[in-house]
Amino acid sequence: VLEHVVVSPESELVGKRLRESGFPPQALVGTVVREGSVIVPHGDLAFEAGDKVTLIGVRADVDTAKNKLRPIVSGNHKESNANDRTL
Repeated sequence: VLEHVVVSPESELVGKRLRESGFPPQALVGTVVREGSVIVPHGDLAFEAGDKVTLIGVRADVDTAKNKLRPIVSGNHKESNANDRTL
């Protein structure tokens, strides 16, 4: 599965490096779009709120990574965000 996710300001990963993300092994970050620029990520990339992240991998692992980037806030979880897309 391939998904595009926008990093939420509430994400625990804002300011943390990709290598510190704790993403499952079968969820890969393909690209990050930040302020209109495409970034090919590496382990030292620090996530920022508003980053558009492309996740690639198996459904369960991609969902786990997506939930870290766009966490449940105040118990109100929506299955998708208007900015998120699954391909």
